Amino acid sequence: MGDCLSASHVFDTELVSKVVSELHLGKAPDIVDLTGEHLQFCHPSVLVLLTKLFQLIMLCDCVPSSFKHSYIVPITKALTLNNFRGIAIAQLFLKFLHSVLLIVLRNF
Repeated sequence: MGDCLSASHVFDTELVSKVVSELHLGKAPDIVDLTGEHLQFCHPSVLVLLTKLFQLIMLCDCVPSSFKHSYIVPITKALTLNNFRGIAIAQLFLKFLHSVLLIVLRNF
């Protein structure tokens, strides 16, 4: 079997910063009104704390329950009001964690 990596080896601030720089801007805010712009223009210490949070999530093998909340926005499919689909607006941090995990798993 391969070597197991610790959470600090999987998530580092450099990786988190890279993913922040590649975020798509102009998206709808999440359930607590956070957008990608908040992460792109935040102080670098916030990214260090976010990295530590992701390391703790991996170490504890548990995603915080607040990350699991979202809301549904109805989007009409056609010109009639009865034909719509719902899109889920998920927590920014959950989507961000997902993006970081995808990069980690591609490199693993």
